[in-house]
Amino acid sequence: MPPSLSILGASVRSAAQSARRAGFIPCGADLFADHDLQQVCAATIRVSDYPQQLIDASKQLPSGPWMYTGGLENHPEIIDQIATTQTLLGNPGAVLCRVRDPWQLSAVLTSHGMASPTLKRDLDDVTVTRCSIRKPLQSCGGQRIGCVDPGEAYQDTPDFFYQQFIPGKTYSAVYTGNQQSAGFVGLTRQLAGTAWTGAQRFQYAGSLGPVIPPPHLHSQLVEIGHVLASCFQLRGLFGVDLILSDDVWILEVNPRYTASVEILEVGFNWPALSEHLQVCQGNTPRPPSGPPLCLCGKAIVYARRDTVISPSFTKFAAAANTDPGCPTIADIPHNGARILQRQPVTTVLAIDHDWKRLYGTLKRRVSQVQALLGC
Repeated sequence: MPPSLSILGASVRSAAQSARRAGFIPCGADLFADHDLQQVCAATIRVSDYPQQLIDASKQLPSGPWMYTGGLENHPEIIDQIATTQTLLGNPGAVLCRVRDPWQLSAVLTSHGMASPTLKRDLDDVTVTRCSIRKPLQSCGGQRIGCVDPGEAYQDTPDFFYQQFIPGKTYSAVYTGNQQSAGFVGLTRQLAGTAWTGAQRFQYAGSLGPVIPPPHLHSQLVEIGHVLASCFQLRGLFGVDLILSDDVWILEVNPRYTASVEILEVGFNWPALSEHLQVCQGNTPRPPSGPPLCLCGKAIVYARRDTVISPSFTKFAAAANTDPGCPTIADIPHNGARILQRQPVTTVLAIDHDWKRLYGTLKRRVSQVQALLGC
């Protein structure tokens, strides 16, 4: 019988589908328990008191290995508590506290000659121009990030810090680490604050990839993975948000399965969670070899106004999803679910061999969803 794998986080659909592709029987607990998550999982639990309720949810899922997805890295104490009773495939709290600390990350990068933005704790230390952004220490998906406005008053709190704004396009690099070294899986272009998805500025709105970096940047990306894995003892899949210009500017590390993993998994036809398990057991990373087989993209639709999921949308999603292994519409809410303004509604995906067509298909599918739901 295939092994079970419990997956916990704010949204676990993409990781659950990756688990199925890798031969696991997934079980999931998250904020949504969407229709397609229930289809792919042997058991699902919807939590309302996030993240505290995940502790109880983990006890209701099958015993055995578990992993976490986005958002839970901000709660190392929850991860460590669950890990006392179930085998964790991923990074424990002590690792998270180090790699998620912007100053510890910056110190490591600087000591290895790598570029990272200047950091400040207090507004008094910041030159208030458009070259500064205000970020929460517990960040996820670009939430609560904003430019520092010279005309606005800010109250310094220990929960926020200020980071130099680096102009350029945002990318995400994905790696697998075994605490000593890392394999560079691939690179995706991030959609951030993309207006046609309904996202707010800096808010994560999707990914496109695999992107093939030029050779001089590729070598830097490979070295970044080795440095981070060895200095922070990173284990399993992890992502690095960065800006590519003449150099590679590292913004932050996401030490878990990231939203862009499924893009690279489809693009390279590469079993991400099989590899995740292997490196978590200390084996040598084995990233994809050879060029991508196709391009893949995803875009998150955000509600521009309050909306209710209608039967017509559910029928549209069912008709669009002809391949259960690679959906066209994902993160599908249940009929009658109420989605508030600025909340995520659903995710659209597309596959192509041409960047322009891929982007156009995503825009068209987002527009179809918005028209169907009036959002």
